[in-house]
Amino acid sequence: MSANITLATIRAQYPTPSKQNLYGTHIDGEYCVGGALALAFYGHTPDIPRFPEEEAIAEMLQVINPALSDGLALEYADSLVDRNDVGDFEEAWQIAGEALAYGQGGGPQHELEPHV
Repeated sequence: MSANITLATIRAQYPTPSKQNLYGTHIDGEYCVGGALALAFYGHTPDIPRFPEEEAIAEMLQVINPALSDGLALEYADSLVDRNDVGDFEEAWQIAGEALAYGQGGGPQHELEPHV
């Protein structure tokens, strides 16, 4: 992901996230909010998971935003996945925005309390 790409840009590129399928099968092109971040950050390659696990999301958040500690990145990732899995995509996007903005000096991208 380029340093110039914003969460708004990612949301525009990936406007329709979906919930994790309980059976593990997905229609081509489906992705969750964490998957949208991965696609934007790593690009479209066959090995990029569209529904990454919390640990993978936490690692990616730390690469994008080194201000996040291991524990905090995992808390953000857990919250993001929890909200995504119940279909609350707006809240999942807001959590992603908070994680990316954490410690960046510009304040949060959303005026919400941390979800951790």
